[in-house]
Amino acid sequence: MNEYLIDLYSAFSKVAQRYYFAEVFRDLDNYRHNQEAVIQTTENSFSAEMYRHLRNMMDLEENTEKYKGLSLDFDIRKDWFDEKIITNRLQSFRPDLTLHRSQVNWEPVNQKLYVEVKTSFNPYVKDDIQKLANSIYRLQCERGVFVSVNSHYENLIQLL
Repeated sequence: MNEYLIDLYSAFSKVAQRYYFAEVFRDLDNYRHNQEAVIQTTENSFSAEMYRHLRNMMDLEENTEKYKGLSLDFDIRKDWFDEKIITNRLQSFRPDLTLHRSQVNWEPVNQKLYVEVKTSFNPYVKDDIQKLANSIYRLQCERGVFVSVNSHYENLIQLL
């Protein structure tokens, strides 16, 4: 398995269970009017914890060479202006996490991971899979990773 995927999995496994749910779920009736905000709040908390754990691993002395020249970013925007993009609706990329050379570098070298996170039922799963396909096709990322927690596999398959 890819060494960066192994570290990402390790970071994922260190996320405490309390980050699998957002605080807003305690008063869900008040948030039903804005489901997108509820979903995003949960994803951000979980993604931030994955970022923290992976960032800590990157800073270990034994990982200096492996991560040399790479940057880990959280919820950044990457734009791509191309009519041939896999779906014409997605003209920009906003991964939950990305491990790459830099935000402004488009060269295929060191575009390691593009990560999309889902932490609750989300009807937009198909959009995230399209983002992963675009990240590999247009940004030339080596790996597109879909992380889903609090979901049933069968439900995800039906949404695709």
